Amino acid sequence: MEIYFFTKGSSKEIIRAYHSMIGKPTLTPFWSMGWQAASYDYKDLATYQTVIDGYKNAGIPLEGIFFDIPYLADGADFSVNKTAFPDLKTWSQNLKKNNQKLTVIIDGGISADDKLENYYYNKANLQKVLIKSGINPGWLTQHVWSK
Repeated sequence: MEIYFFTKGSSKEIIRAYHSMIGKPTLTPFWSMGWQAASYDYKDLATYQTVIDGYKNAGIPLEGIFFDIPYLADGADFSVNKTAFPDLKTWSQNLKKNNQKLTVIIDGGISADDKLENYYYNKANLQKVLIKSGINPGWLTQHVWSK
């Protein structure tokens, strides 16, 4: 264990010495400190737009919005449900023009459903970057979300 004591100087000088040792903290982006909206119940692009319009009509600043799991096609990472979220590119560009941010949720796992059709699963499988199971032969798989 290493212990360091900063004892000489004013409070500002001690903090300066501490930061010179560990590095200076990074400020979060200004927009991230503002109000953001998110809900698993937002199931389609029209609902998101209604929420955004509601904030605007109420005069409440909205810095950003989060897309939760329903934007994914069958919950598969790096996919988009094109039926519920058509023309997402144009919609997100309009959001950006209004100085609002879009944050999307991505799960920590790759879907093993439809292994023949899942590009990301197949790529990870070929590169052998998936986690091996300690109990069963093959890759570790686990149920993540209920439908």
